[in-house]
Amino acid sequence: MSILKVDNLVARLRNGAHIVDGISFEIAAGETFALLGESGCGKSMTALSLMRLLPDGVENAGGSVSLQDTALQQLSEREMRAVRGGTMAMIFQEPGLSLNPVMTVGEQIAEVLELHGVIKESVQAELVEATPDSAVAERSPFDRLRANECLIAQRCIELLEQVGIPDAARRVHEYPFQFSGGMKQRVMIAMALAGKPKLLIADEPTTALDVTIQAQVLSLLRDTQQQSGMAMLLITHDLGVVAENAHRVAVMYAGEIVEQASRDELFGRPLHPYTQKLFAALPDANRRDHQLTAIPGSVPPLGSITNGCRFAPRCDRAWERCHEQTPEWTVMAAGQGVRCHLYGANAAGREKREEGRVEAKLSISSSPFSLPPSLLQVENLKVHFPIRKGVMQRVVGQVKAVDGVSLEIKQGRTLALVGESGCGKTTLGKALLQLIKPTAGSVRFAEQELIGLDAQALRSKRSAMQMVFQDPYASLNPKMRVAEILEEGMTALAIGGNSAARQVHIDDLLDKCGLARSAKWRYPHEFSGGQRQRIAIARALAVSPKLLICDEPTSALDVSVQAQILNLLKSLQQELGLSYLFITHNLAVVDYLAHEVCVMYQGRVVERGTAEQVLGSPKNEYTKTLLAAVPRIHIQQPV
Repeated sequence: MSILKVDNLVARLRNGAHIVDGISFEIAAGETFALLGESGCGKSMTALSLMRLLPDGVENAGGSVSLQDTALQQLSEREMRAVRGGTMAMIFQEPGLSLNPVMTVGEQIAEVLELHGVIKESVQAELVEATPDSAVAERSPFDRLRANECLIAQRCIELLEQVGIPDAARRVHEYPFQFSGGMKQRVMIAMALAGKPKLLIADEPTTALDVTIQAQVLSLLRDTQQQSGMAMLLITHDLGVVAENAHRVAVMYAGEIVEQASRDELFGRPLHPYTQKLFAALPDANRRDHQLTAIPGSVPPLGSITNGCRFAPRCDRAWERCHEQTPEWTVMAAGQGVRCHLYGANAAGREKREEGRVEAKLSISSSPFSLPPSLLQVENLKVHFPIRKGVMQRVVGQVKAVDGVSLEIKQGRTLALVGESGCGKTTLGKALLQLIKPTAGSVRFAEQELIGLDAQALRSKRSAMQMVFQDPYASLNPKMRVAEILEEGMTALAIGGNSAARQVHIDDLLDKCGLARSAKWRYPHEFSGGQRQRIAIARALAVSPKLLICDEPTSALDVSVQAQILNLLKSLQQELGLSYLFITHNLAVVDYLAHEVCVMYQGRVVERGTAEQVLGSPKNEYTKTLLAAVPRIHIQQPV
């Protein structure tokens, strides 16, 4: 039985540009339907259209949405409020922006329970079960109110325990800022499940989460689905999450669904060139000596393509018809559908499909250093933060963020540092650069001890060690143009001669990082996430470093953009002999990029070795747990 039916849904800007253009699909009870695609393809806007929560300037312009045979487009806003959070609930992509910062998490969950009357039936059942009929009748309204409040509080704690939050009875009274990113996401899931929805819309529920937390969150959603028969719309760009959780999949591009099939059909035989390129962009050990097949360009601006296939400008199999005629929806065998001229009735298109298929793999030689010298040596490094309490701020303990870490990075090599959030990876990276003062230990860079250097001596070493931060939007000054951002470090460290010489160097950096030279006169907000990350890398390279510390540089990026960044880092290492400390929780990226791996847990390195040793034959139980939590993808190439 279908829970949700969407037919020819259209959402557009008031200037006429379509964000969601003719989307149609169904979701049955107990089924997970995945919506897959790059950022900017319209996935989240589709979800907001279903919830009727479109932002200002965007409007529903056609189509129908039926939830259990109720036409949602015809409901009044008051009637729709009863549906949201009750029959249909949503887990939003950014929990930090979705949770109310001035209310405890328990109060926010209780709002859902009270609004949708989930507890009322339970209250009556509890009263009848606990007391005789006559006693129930004699209970005062005040007693009933207190019983209701107690059950709501108890249910809030149960929901937090259900999503894996420890010490839920205490934490139910805490505020969102007291929770980590993964914990906030779990609170969002608890709120969504509180109303016992028939349909759950999960918009990137695991973005930027550790693999272990991701596995726990997805397991919780699957268990809830099995127990209640809930339908789920899973919006993601993570192919591994889709492979392990979806029953059916729709691939979305530029506001349209370009391919739809069962999970096995899609991963067994992807048809659309866009789907194939997404799969080809996935990093793995088998492609270690080759560049990843990155998709050139980006998703076209809204309304920019009115005729022809919207993917044609980025497709290496496109021909004249693709630019002139809009492809029709074609149903293949076993119900698999695709929107592409390669699969139409015209035989010439099929021939073109076979002729146009080319493997885009460029071999990259191994490191140019046969016996690479050691660039960075770390011995027993510790970073402890004091815990203070009371009016006098007495020190009552210490947080051992980094507790006796030793590692070595050779010239021209990549060391991956993996582990869950909170294990000390980023703190270690900042301590190596002396951005955080170490408590004890030794950090030797190019045979010189860094700990204990005065500010002036340390400043002279800054150009050789640079960091690429996790969030480029937060680390780039929004009030400065790209040229100013890149020149700032060079000026501070007196590198590059005069301004004219620096501009020449900046142009060369933009070329190396795959950005147009004209981009240097634009501001950070005018770029996509992948382009901003390239700018952050260019800024780090501007002072000619020998070591780059990359803190989650591909976190939350689409697989296509991730492939571009990984190709860039690998080519720069080959060309410039750079060394990388690559901090990440994405083990597929580690498998592709790293030479050596260190696994961190609670401030300590619990396992180290080559990438083949650690990922292929782990010895530590924690490492085995991390690897077991990674979603697996099995893709057959199209025939």
